[in-house]
Amino acid sequence: MPSPSLKEVNELSVSLRELDNRITVEKSLIDSIISNLPDANAEYKIAAFKVLGNYVADVPANASYLADKLENISSTIHEGDENWQVILKIYFILLANILTTNGECLANEKCIQLFSTITNFVEFGIVKKSDLENECISVINSLCELINGSDQNAQYILDVTIDQFEIWHAAVKGVQNEQNEPIGNSLLFTLSTRLKEDKESKSNSFFIKLLTKLKTPTDDQILLNVAFATHEPSEAILQDFLIGIIKDDQVLASSHIGSLLLILANAIVSNSIKEKIISCLPKNFANQYFANIYSIFDISKPWDFQSILLLMKLPLNLLMVDSKAINTFTEHLDILINETTLQLRQDVILLQFKAIGQLLSAALSDVTISSNKETILLLLKYLDELCRKEEYKTYPIPLRHLVQKIYFEFLSKVPTTLQEHQILELELSLSDRVRNLVGKIKVSEMGRVDLHYLLSLSTFLGVYAQIFGKELWYSSVLNDIYSLVSTQAKAQSPNDKGLEILLNNLEYAKHASSL
Repeated sequence: MPSPSLKEVNELSVSLRELDNRITVEKSLIDSIISNLPDANAEYKIAAFKVLGNYVADVPANASYLADKLENISSTIHEGDENWQVILKIYFILLANILTTNGECLANEKCIQLFSTITNFVEFGIVKKSDLENECISVINSLCELINGSDQNAQYILDVTIDQFEIWHAAVKGVQNEQNEPIGNSLLFTLSTRLKEDKESKSNSFFIKLLTKLKTPTDDQILLNVAFATHEPSEAILQDFLIGIIKDDQVLASSHIGSLLLILANAIVSNSIKEKIISCLPKNFANQYFANIYSIFDISKPWDFQSILLLMKLPLNLLMVDSKAINTFTEHLDILINETTLQLRQDVILLQFKAIGQLLSAALSDVTISSNKETILLLLKYLDELCRKEEYKTYPIPLRHLVQKIYFEFLSKVPTTLQEHQILELELSLSDRVRNLVGKIKVSEMGRVDLHYLLSLSTFLGVYAQIFGKELWYSSVLNDIYSLVSTQAKAQSPNDKGLEILLNNLEYAKHASSL
């Protein structure tokens, strides 16, 4: 077949926009165009790459055919050639079309080779400020989708090692376009999510380099991913890391402190590391965390709030906090709980309430300390007030269930540790809560969370019947709930198991409180 001219290649490029033409075009014509690439000028290469990009789109057989020729095709792109940036950009589109049309045609060695090719092009493409980040990400993401597919026995695999990532980081980090906008961070983040676990990593110096150059939230995410891939930190890294967080026994409240504390939390994979970290933390770390750091956290950086995991891994005796810290914590938590975060970051919010359970456990571990009694009261009041908010009923079921579980679990443990006026202050609200809950709807029609609340409350009343049976607040709550539930019970089905248990609990409480 005669070698196609530039005009013929341009015409073919337009023709291949039609699917039927892509299916029927002769492979020999495509081969002829590819064979011309090594000696072609820039104009011919641009036209030829457009042909190849169109040829593979939405035709799996064509994508598979060109996948076997990628090495030859990529070898015709040379830095310094006229319009090489344009050619490289079209090449990335070609790769993306192959991957999205028939990625399965790439065997293991082809994937590795493709990743290596992209790495080479990044070094002389993006570094030279060719705006190719989106094209790179498109290809990398397509490769990652293949890896994460449902077929666990797939032959293709792509792991980015710490060493490879360090090369990409050196090539891409800090590069800006003509508008002084960073064009490498998104690509680096994409790669960091694909880092291969590297327990034997010797890249300590690279980790420290990342640590000292944190500027954006994406930098935080990249550092978190690198830290996760390297697992147990070395003694040297841990020491340098802690020096960067703590100065003069104070935790430094930087804009990156949330991610750094989360890395510390994830680093606790053994008792020896845990003891090392604890030995370097201020004795009042928990207090500093809530009083000085928590309020600067931003939900757009969810890892900030996930850093509370570090506190949850500490011994209870290091979780003692004062009223100022508790108030700062709950005030900011109130801001955090809104419709958007409940939909998008429910896991983060649930974690905060699990931490409340830890703080209550810590306070209960030594009730001889007056500040601990205050912590108990403040946190239980906060949970109680949260339950009585109008919007509480719209909260996701897992959150409402967790709040009530913590509330009643600790409410049942604390009455004898508080002064009488504190108990009264805490418990009077229960009567209003019961009226609002039971008075509006039938017990049998309640959702499982609301019924769980009443069952938990009835259990609580039974446990403390003999201790507080003569108290005004106790009799008020018990009489209210018993009257409302028993009245409805007469009209309900006798097979309503939840209602039956609730009534049994209340009758036991009434009997026990009269003794």
